[in-house]
Amino acid sequence: MRTCDAAIREAAEDEDFIAHHLRKYPLQPVPIWAVTEALSFGKLPFLFELMKAEDAREVARAFGFEHPRPFGAVLRMMVDLRNVCAHGSRLFNRAFKRPLSLKGHETAGDLLNHVAEQGFTASPKPNQRLYIYAAVLAFMLRSHVAGTNWHMTFKTQAKKLNIDLLAPDGFPVVSRERNMGFPDYWEQLPLWTAS
Repeated sequence: MRTCDAAIREAAEDEDFIAHHLRKYPLQPVPIWAVTEALSFGKLPFLFELMKAEDAREVARAFGFEHPRPFGAVLRMMVDLRNVCAHGSRLFNRAFKRPLSLKGHETAGDLLNHVAEQGFTASPKPNQRLYIYAAVLAFMLRSHVAGTNWHMTFKTQAKKLNIDLLAPDGFPVVSRERNMGFPDYWEQLPLWTAS
C-alpha cells in the first residue's frame, strides 16, 4: 500500500486523471486501473502475486500459460527485458540475471516445446539469453486474443544482426546461435512463422 500511495502522490503532480479523482472523490480510493497506470512496470509481478488464485489463473491463461506460477516468473523476466530495452542497454551477448526454465505442460500448445528441451542451443546459459526471453514474449503475444505480428518483426530484426567481428579464437564475437541462445534453424520453427 505504501508503494501504491507513493505512486499516486507522485502521479498527482503530472497526471490529470489522478489529480481529478483526488479532488472530486477525496474519500474514495483511486480505482485500480488508475493506480496501475501510475505504478512502474517493475511493480507488475508484485501485483500479479497479490491476485486471487482464480483471477491470476485467468490472466495467465489469457497469455497461454496453464498456471499462474510459471507466468509470474515470466512477468519478472519481462521486467528485466523491458529494463534493458528502456535503458538502451546491449541485448546481444547478454546473460540476463534471471534464468527461465519452462516445461512443456506449463503452456498451451507446443510453440515453446523446443525451449523446454535440454540442449536446445549451443549458447552457454541458454535460459538467460535473449532467445528464450524473446521466444516467451512472442508466445505470450501470439496467445493473447488481441493477436500480433511482433514475432515476425523480431524475426526480421534478429536476422539483420550480422556483425563480422571475430574473436582471437576465430569465432564470431556476435552470434545468434553461439552467444544469444538461438537454436539452429530457429526461424523455421512454428513460433516464428506467420500464423
